[in-house]
Amino acid sequence: MPAELDNGLIVSLYSGSGRDVALAVSTVGAWTLEFDGSNWNTVGDDPLPGSESLAMRAIADPSGAASALCVDGTGKVQVVGADFPSTGAQIWSEGVGNWTTTTAKMPGFLQDVVAVGGEDIAAAGTGETGVATTTGSIHSELKFETVQLPGVQNEASLVDLAVSSGGVYGCGFNDGGDGSPEEPRQIVMRYANDEWTLLDTPCGQDCFGVGLAAIAATPTEVYVGGSRFISEPGRAQESAWLAVYSIEMQEWQEIVLPEADSLGRVSAILVASDGVVYLTGGESSAWIARKEAASEPVVEWSSHDVVLWSLAELDDGQIVAGGVEPGLAAGRPVLFGRGLSLAGF
Repeated sequence: MPAELDNGLIVSLYSGSGRDVALAVSTVGAWTLEFDGSNWNTVGDDPLPGSESLAMRAIADPSGAASALCVDGTGKVQVVGADFPSTGAQIWSEGVGNWTTTTAKMPGFLQDVVAVGGEDIAAAGTGETGVATTTGSIHSELKFETVQLPGVQNEASLVDLAVSSGGVYGCGFNDGGDGSPEEPRQIVMRYANDEWTLLDTPCGQDCFGVGLAAIAATPTEVYVGGSRFISEPGRAQESAWLAVYSIEMQEWQEIVLPEADSLGRVSAILVASDGVVYLTGGESSAWIARKEAASEPVVEWSSHDVVLWSLAELDDGQIVAGGVEPGLAAGRPVLFGRGLSLAGF
């Protein structure tokens, strides 16, 4: 591992097309890492081109720089983020021995990306007047678009994406909505047949204080998570929040998390290949929970030593979570996995 990663964090994990990869951001740039079965190694010898200017921004706000990655259907790594300090979405694409960059001068930036088949990807993030989206392939055509939402034109975002046989799903917020069912502020969207459409808001008529941060999808269900901010005399805190959507019934159901007030928030959701749902999150600490079919969620692990916000199932079936061990500087990138001890790079 390059010494430059000593002061940094893991912002994204992804497993696909036989590759296990991670995105790490430090004070001097953004790096992609790949797991070879025993160690994590950098993809290339240098940070992503131009990412040095994003580094300090990413340490302060990981969602606003080089923010996520995926492996497309051809086995190439695709990284999305922001063209900072300019305003625009940026994509770094793995080539032969180098990286190519694609930038769109659109009012916004990309926060997550998923592979949708072949060379095609779908990405989304924050726009000034709607949701910033990108679909297509860098080798044929990328479509950059701001998707307008009901309500006044204001900042809106899909902060997390998931893909299943039913399409691409994303969750986020719409600052231009008035909070009604017709103009929701908490949004879940689906991309299929070249179109983004809104689903019913997952919190129904009880959305006050709810913020969405994570999503996962199967052919039959969509999970979304985040937090509900509770403010009352003598109490002001985040409480972890989770809901599931039945695609067949087209309705949401809230899932009560154990000791939700102490968990803080849900930052990532993973539906593993065996159907078990994994959750991670926290505020200044971290926890990992699991939910099996027809059972209540159970918190398996917690720690005050790390902060976690990414989950993945590796090619060998290992469930891992990535984040940071806070320190005097920017911190130390860490992974935590079932059967593994806490380990930094």
